Amino acid sequence: MWTIAQLAGYIEGEGSFLLNKKYDPSIKIQVTDGDVLANAALVMGGRLSGPHGPHGVGKKPTYSLYLRGLLAIQLMLTLYPHMGQRRQAKIRSVLDGWEHRPIRVRPMQGYGRCGRLTKSNASGQNVR
Repeated sequence: MWTIAQLAGYIEGEGSFLLNKKYDPSIKIQVTDGDVLANAALVMGGRLSGPHGPHGVGKKPTYSLYLRGLLAIQLMLTLYPHMGQRRQAKIRSVLDGWEHRPIRVRPMQGYGRCGRLTKSNASGQNVR
């Protein structure tokens, strides 16, 4: 099994630190060596998928490993001291974007689409 330093070196060369449109931080690794990626998955967890492709003549199939959410944040913080300056800056950027994400406000139960309180009539239909 790999050490954290070995995993950091692998992700430094093959991985990406991302923040998607829903402000979910993630770590993604996409490679053509599925057996090596399986070793990384043993250490970091996440979702392993593949083979995908090949996409084109002379291309190899690819394998992907994704880790999202709080587990990705935890791993980013663990890997941070082992990463180079560019990757450390990317981790800081992802975590800053996640920390300052917009708050999602969801309507409470009992409220209609417009946020107004609704009542049910005898037939069970909502009435305003």
